[in-house]
Amino acid sequence: MNLKDALTLATKYTNAKKTSEGFHVVKLSYGCVEARNESSGCLIDVEDLNDSYWEKREVAVEAASLKKIVAQISDPKLEVRRNSLYIEDSGLSFRLRGLPKSSLPHSVQPPDFSSTPVVPQDAVRALTLLSGVVDTVEGSGGFNMAGVRLTPFWSAAATSSTLTVAWHAVLPSDSEPVTVPYQLFKSLPQDEAMVQQTSDGKVWIRCGDQSRWSLPLIGSWPDAAVNDMISQCREEAASGERTVFTTLGDNVATLSKRALLIADRNTSYWLKVDDTELVLSSDGNGDEFVGQVKVDVSQALTLDDPRVGISPSDLSKVAAVVALSSDDDQIAMSLGPSTAPVVIWNGATIPVEAVVMPKRLA
Repeated sequence: MNLKDALTLATKYTNAKKTSEGFHVVKLSYGCVEARNESSGCLIDVEDLNDSYWEKREVAVEAASLKKIVAQISDPKLEVRRNSLYIEDSGLSFRLRGLPKSSLPHSVQPPDFSSTPVVPQDAVRALTLLSGVVDTVEGSGGFNMAGVRLTPFWSAAATSSTLTVAWHAVLPSDSEPVTVPYQLFKSLPQDEAMVQQTSDGKVWIRCGDQSRWSLPLIGSWPDAAVNDMISQCREEAASGERTVFTTLGDNVATLSKRALLIADRNTSYWLKVDDTELVLSSDGNGDEFVGQVKVDVSQALTLDDPRVGISPSDLSKVAAVVALSSDDDQIAMSLGPSTAPVVIWNGATIPVEAVVMPKRLA
């Protein structure tokens, strides 16, 4: 990776106003840019630093200060003098004081990936999509773990009202399940990858010219409940207890986003199948909205009240993820009674399924 792109990536998730988030320190050394905080980091191979000048030099600076400069440069030239980083580009000159070496966390080295199983590109794409489902709102409670769950059989992301599962093997078969921050998989290169958990607890992913790592999140996931929930919904659909149909995932996501134009993320709407259309409508207690998309119904279920209360915010996120993980944007959905969750899935090489919990509406 070139120097400009590496510095952009290293400072991408830094937020000076939220010091608990993102990377705090960026360190430049021979052939590498490293961004990190106390519990996670990213090592980026940089060709521009792979020369004799950097063989005996290194400097670490505050990520928030560097981020402001990176936005103004395109082809930077770097120099280290007296533990300060000098940056020049197109007539602009900047100086950043280096951080005292005594205040820096210990450097980390990536593990040997030579015998680590390869995670295919489709699975890497699924991991990236799962990282976008996680609800980052603190205190949302419920099933929300603010991370991505990795097991030898599936990976998942959950919020207080949704569960999205990608059925692929990321960890070796003898590994213990682990939950990691969603940032570990955010904006990954669309390439094959390798995932490994080292003896010190760190979870590493090697993808392209990046090696990212994170300590796992503390807390437990109800892994058995995930399997049971998906299995129950499948059994209900197979037994004729649900209305099952197919449609374009992008259409469902767009429909939900249009509903959100007149409502906030906490508003719930009615969802139902009417002949050949999936209808999303407001409950009549505020601004009116009715929208529909065409569907192909393969199994119809007659109910006294075929509507299900659902959050358009939940529906737009998971429908987009399931659709984007499919090669042709086709998704299948099933609706049951008003107290049953909505299930969405695809037929991709790496199948992705999502469960959206119903909302109570008057």
